[in-house]
Amino acid sequence: MIHSLFIIDHGIAIFTHHFKNETAIDAQLLSGFLSAIGSFAQETFQTGLQTIHIRNGEKMNFYVEQDHGLIFCAISNEKDNNKLLLKILKQISEAFIDEKGEVFTSPSRSDIAKYKDFSDTLEKIMRGRATPRNAGMIILGLVLGLIVLFVSFFIFLIIIDILTLPENYIIMVAIYFLTGFMLLSSWIAGFFAGNQMIGLYAGIVFFAIFVVGIFLFLKVLLLYIVMFGPFTFLACVTGGYWGGAKGDMKKLYPIQDRSNPRKEAPTVSNQ
Repeated sequence: MIHSLFIIDHGIAIFTHHFKNETAIDAQLLSGFLSAIGSFAQETFQTGLQTIHIRNGEKMNFYVEQDHGLIFCAISNEKDNNKLLLKILKQISEAFIDEKGEVFTSPSRSDIAKYKDFSDTLEKIMRGRATPRNAGMIILGLVLGLIVLFVSFFIFLIIIDILTLPENYIIMVAIYFLTGFMLLSSWIAGFFAGNQMIGLYAGIVFFAIFVVGIFLFLKVLLLYIVMFGPFTFLACVTGGYWGGAKGDMKKLYPIQDRSNPRKEAPTVSNQ
């Protein structure tokens, strides 16, 4: 989740907003520093500044609005997806320009007081942007994945019954469809898990639950486990990882307690 947002106009912080605890950083001092670093990166590497890793569980991400020369800087959780942060910063910049565009063509462009009421718009943009990555979300994803698996397989059985296919065709089609259902269900579990690695583990857990369920309730499918278990396991792992990646692109991490942050020197990256 974004902890603080700074909008910088030619080295001056014209707008500052903190979503939790106020930071001790001087906004104007930070603005001058970031403008200088950004200019250095542009002139030296022919590319704009994108990320500064602070190493205390936070990082800074940047979006440069070219038409008006504004820099949008977000301090956020270091685990937050950079592409998602860039997308959000771009949305914030569009809303800011749309709401305050007239100010830039007036003599009061540098009047910080003119921008304070943008906080309400910013709060609306950021509402619902974060979700926790915890055991509860993993369990929710697994439950929803299992529901999708059972419903899909039930619908498949109805379709097979209507089509009245030969038994050998039914077995072959069932194998392909069941593997596809496992991929989809694991994707759902991974999506709710919220990132790639947790999604990967969710896929493994989903496969384990599936195998246990087969042994307990559907022993007729034991041959399927023996013959196609590795392929199904791969489908679950792939689905979980893929879903986790998509979940990571959709939601930020929630704000953590920063009352006693560990101070370390920042590192700068243009990627």
